[in-house]
Amino acid sequence: FEDRLVFGGNTSEPDTIWGSVSSDYDNMTEGANDDDALNFTLTSRQVNVIEWLIGKDKLLIGTSGAEWSLSGSADEPLTPSNAKAEQHSTYGSANLQAILANESVLFFQRGKEKMRELAYNWELDSYVAPDMTILANLVTDSGIDDVTYQKTPDSILWCVRNDGEMPVFSFERKEDITAWSRFITTDGTSDSDFESVARINGTTEDEVWAVV
Repeated sequence: FEDRLVFGGNTSEPDTIWGSVSSDYDNMTEGANDDDALNFTLTSRQVNVIEWLIGKDKLLIGTSGAEWSLSGSADEPLTPSNAKAEQHSTYGSANLQAILANESVLFFQRGKEKMRELAYNWELDSYVAPDMTILANLVTDSGIDDVTYQKTPDSILWCVRNDGEMPVFSFERKEDITAWSRFITTDGTSDSDFESVARINGTTEDEVWAVV
């Protein structure tokens, strides 16, 4: 993000963000110059652990109590002196990396059952986070432990539930496609469990691999 390597949260400072010197990813030397390293703490009424970071037009941040953006003021590049943090929602994020799906960010709310789409709303001039499981609220029942995102040939989010089932979310925002389905595997005599899922680049399309 802004040619910096960015970290968020540790044991002693769970709501703090650090960014490296611009274009010097191993250098964390702080200073007053625009290209010096960053050190910024989110200001709120309580300390919320940073759960995920995603760089987009702004740095989007999910904490255990709210969702934020961090950017430079007046549409300028982010620097140590002009960092501007804005809180957009207070749903709270699970300890599960969010996914950048084209123009949207998909993340799981604290509890790992509700999935939300964090996207910019021009009418409100802010990011909003509607519930993507509201019409299929049982599909993520028991919570999600692992996710991966397939881009080609179709835009699909693959998830692994705590109980070993695999909810699958077909998502194409420009076409208003938001549809859930579900995979259950069997060892021949009874249901077996998905344990993890990952995507790798294939020759003509993304390959989705699962541990069962």
